[in-house]
Amino acid sequence: MEMPGLHVAYIYFNQVNGPTADIKVREAIIKAVNIKELMAGVYQYQEAQPASLPLPPGSWGYDSSLESEVPAYDPEGAKKLLAEAGYPDGFDMNIYISNTEARIKMATLFQAYLKENLNINVNINTSEWGTFSEIAASGKADVFAMSWTWYPDPYFFLNKIFHTSSIGSLGNGQGFSNKEVDQYLNDALLSTDQKKRAEAYKKALAVIVKQNPGIFYANENVNWGVSPKVQGLKLRADGKVKICTPDINVWLSR
Repeated sequence: MEMPGLHVAYIYFNQVNGPTADIKVREAIIKAVNIKELMAGVYQYQEAQPASLPLPPGSWGYDSSLESEVPAYDPEGAKKLLAEAGYPDGFDMNIYISNTEARIKMATLFQAYLKENLNINVNINTSEWGTFSEIAASGKADVFAMSWTWYPDPYFFLNKIFHTSSIGSLGNGQGFSNKEVDQYLNDALLSTDQKKRAEAYKKALAVIVKQNPGIFYANENVNWGVSPKVQGLKLRADGKVKICTPDINVWLSR
């Protein structure tokens, strides 16, 4: 059983320190990575969908019109931007990831793209989750990569990853801070009208996308292996297993 999950896999750039504090450098890096090829290398069984925004399509705050605002793969344009930013010969930087197969595959491909297209030397640093999460929250990582999944409410993605109040947490360890984004996110929390909240979150998302904070490359599917004897089971985007509710009654055929 398979369906799109409420999930985003991403590469998050340091917004405060190092070369990626420059928005031109961030845009150059985004343009230097071929997302479709990256996806094919990481998810060899099509167990994810290509992404572009820091919110999963299953969230009611998603705005597909913003997908075209994300810089497309353009190696020559990337080189020009990096030179304009003062790094015509590239530079060295570190990416931090947890020691899982998917992250290692992704980081290896990311490393290759940046070396080939921008002459940026990327050092890959892997660790177990506890150590990784400390580094990611510290604000000291040049780049870190992980994934985020929660409920459909955009609050659990946008507020946790981009609100200034979340700086220093695992979500916003890279120091993203924008007064306009904060205001939209605050406005969304003051209303009980989901339509008005969605409008505020979409406005925040539009500003976030223009800041090129990272590469949001995949929405992983929820995948379950289920015996054909199991009846009545409903797959959920949040990955939770519900056995018995007013709408679900899972049973076993003989």
